[in-house]
Amino acid sequence: MHRPWIGICWLSSLAVVAGCASEPSPEGGWERVVLHEVGEKLGCCAVGELDGVAETLEVALVDEKGGVHVAHADGSGGRRIAQVGGEMIQCAVGQADPATPGVEIVVVGMQSGPETPAGPGRAHVLRRVEGGDWMAEPIFDDDALLHAVAVGEGEVFVGGYSQKLYQLVCDPTGVWNSFLVADLPGAAKNAVMARDGVVVACTDGSVVLVRHTAVGWDSEVLHHRNAGRARLGHAGPALVCADDDGAFWWIGGGGEAIELHRERQKLRGAVLADLDPLVEGLEAATAGYGRIVRVFRRDGPGRAWRGAVISEEPDKIHHLAAGDLDPAPGTELVCVGFAGELVMFRRR
Repeated sequence: MHRPWIGICWLSSLAVVAGCASEPSPEGGWERVVLHEVGEKLGCCAVGELDGVAETLEVALVDEKGGVHVAHADGSGGRRIAQVGGEMIQCAVGQADPATPGVEIVVVGMQSGPETPAGPGRAHVLRRVEGGDWMAEPIFDDDALLHAVAVGEGEVFVGGYSQKLYQLVCDPTGVWNSFLVADLPGAAKNAVMARDGVVVACTDGSVVLVRHTAVGWDSEVLHHRNAGRARLGHAGPALVCADDDGAFWWIGGGGEAIELHRERQKLRGAVLADLDPLVEGLEAATAGYGRIVRVFRRDGPGRAWRGAVISEEPDKIHHLAAGDLDPAPGTELVCVGFAGELVMFRRR
């Protein structure tokens, strides 16, 4: 189903920071496509080479009933590949176990039942097996809800409301071992592999870098403010962060930080990628409980960020991701949330 949006409104630099009294019409030139409909709240989506055959990437997503899905942008839709128990909150894609071919999907959330900070939490790994099916395996339990996951080369990092970050590694016998690598200043809400380590968004207002050094594991607060951090995106050393108070921040590799946008409701999406092949440079995207998907760009290095609304969704948005999902040039943006739809946006 294709529903291109019509209309355009660039926000002034003042409005990007302060927010608008009324939302502008969506900017023209962005195509909106529903890739998969689940009928349950969707917590997260992640992009990766899941098919192993197709030239484009696919999307993994998780739902509130413990379902894990994989969807394509080639018109074939998506399918549920596993049912893992409790509500799943976040997912990540990568080569978690280099001893097995292809990439894995790692999902985190509740051991059983709906989301609650008290948990208990559980992490599962999903591997592709012969015949194209997926096999799910629990690999870690925590006393509290697990809400953050990132996959590196041969390692997985998970965290949540226990305020601890764990590294999970699969040994040659197939056993997953866990190692405590950091005590966090708040609950972990999201994590990404960046800056030669793992960066974690915490509920106390901290964005924390955890990395292994010559003397062991080290933690560094990259940015702090008096609001819970919720989602992270990155490109190179640059980060973007979506916060509980509706603020959207860009955090540079040198420690500089700029508030790009603020709105009244919680933000739950943060992407930094080349979303617009018509414009040189990276774009930043965010969305959240206000149901509005926004894309921000700069006219050149050192210039102010400007934002545009590209969609108003039917319900609250819970996560954004990006990747090359179709053969056309450019990177596509995807979102999931309370409407139970995986929606793709592409520049046309």
